[in-house]
Amino acid sequence: MVEVENITFGYAAGGFRLRVPHLSLADGERLAIVGPSGSGKTTLLNLIAGILTPETGRITVAGTEVSALPDAGRRRFRASRIGFVFQDFALLDYLTARQNILYPYRITPALKLDAAARARADALARACGIGDKLDRHPAALSQGEQQRVAICRALVTQPRLVLSDEATGNLDPESKARILDLLFAQAAEAGASVLAVTHDHELLPRFQRVLDFATYREPVS
Repeated sequence: MVEVENITFGYAAGGFRLRVPHLSLADGERLAIVGPSGSGKTTLLNLIAGILTPETGRITVAGTEVSALPDAGRRRFRASRIGFVFQDFALLDYLTARQNILYPYRITPALKLDAAARARADALARACGIGDKLDRHPAALSQGEQQRVAICRALVTQPRLVLSDEATGNLDPESKARILDLLFAQAAEAGASVLAVTHDHELLPRFQRVLDFATYREPVS
């Protein structure tokens, strides 16, 4: 599902630089990435999603070399094939929870916003415990509720790859287990792989493989 080969990346402001010689994720695999803050975990997710592009190397997702696509092509690919749960949620304040969940359909012509998609959005919201809050705007939701909206948005298109950046970070233990169950069940139904960044070591036994990014990546001076 994912192949990362000899990528290097650095921000324009300087300082942090990243080199990852190789990383792979199999079809349907659940992989957790752990490591200290600042080690590049979120940067890696953004590179795989095509939000950032590497300076060198290549990134392939589901047979498509995402790193070689133009900006518009990466956006289209991400919206239709990748579900991303952002650490800061990235919800749009002027949209309701339901509209935020369905947002990928608003920006990607290849996705058809039909009755099935709307029903799936409502079903995901109910499963996440926010079915009664779909008409509220983000400002009227708690942090945990906003996070659940973000999770529903990542799953609603039935993506081939789910990228999760601390998806359960603001939830209580019972909700964490329920959300992770939902995430894995929806991924399995769609035949999707899950790549998750987490600081919660209690969740690691739920994954098939765990990667310590502090020792796996290679810093570049």
